[in-house]
Amino acid sequence: MDNARIKFTKLSQTDEPFKVDIDKLNYTFYDMGTYRNTLASHSLRILINKHSELVINGGVRLDPFKMNGNVELKKFQTFRIFNI
Repeated sequence: MDNARIKFTKLSQTDEPFKVDIDKLNYTFYDMGTYRNTLASHSLRILINKHSELVINGGVRLDPFKMNGNVELKKFQTFRIFNI
């Protein structure tokens, strides 16, 4: 995927709607195979709500499923999810 965008809104009768805007979503698989124990590489980069950036780089295996790698979350901004 190159430069995809996802906009999510959860409406609430009592609170403001919960909104997440995922932009500039880029996800790439390299050397994907279906043989048992075949390891592929993957790279994910997304921008969340114009400020936070999530970056995942690593390996993925389908059979049996296993995923490893490095995860970076930059400029993470917290927001209220539940009204407690």
